[in-house]
Amino acid sequence: MPATKRSDREVMLSFRVPRELHERLKRVAEEQGRGIATEIRQRLEASLADTGTSAQAEPQTRHFTGAINFIADHLKVWYAPWYADTKAFEIYRSAIETMLTYYRPPSGSTGKPETAGGDLFTDPNDPPATIGRLLAMTVLTGEAGRGE
Repeated sequence: MPATKRSDREVMLSFRVPRELHERLKRVAEEQGRGIATEIRQRLEASLADTGTSAQAEPQTRHFTGAINFIADHLKVWYAPWYADTKAFEIYRSAIETMLTYYRPPSGSTGKPETAGGDLFTDPNDPPATIGRLLAMTVLTGEAGRGE
């Protein structure tokens, strides 16, 4: 009997994954209150989204954001989520600071891109902390606007 077509927009995929990966996906899906198919679909969509962690980002950015996610996932298992426990938060902060130190540009490099649109909202003489807070608030208010 041929498979019933659910929609013209969907395609059924069938592929093998290692048993350990399947168990991890299943566990995470249950923790999030969704099925494994939904978990896989959302992860695939997120990996292809046009964000700073997309395939269009520089390798260093992809590595850095991947490391941050890796650390957060392991903290959740070893201690607690980084946002729910003071010790986990401090471990997370230390790990991120270590990663930033690893990727610190050489002393004296400016690296200001030719198409720096940031001058629209900041003064080129603003200290890095001011610009960093502006960027963080942009992200945080965007997240808040999505109700997450």
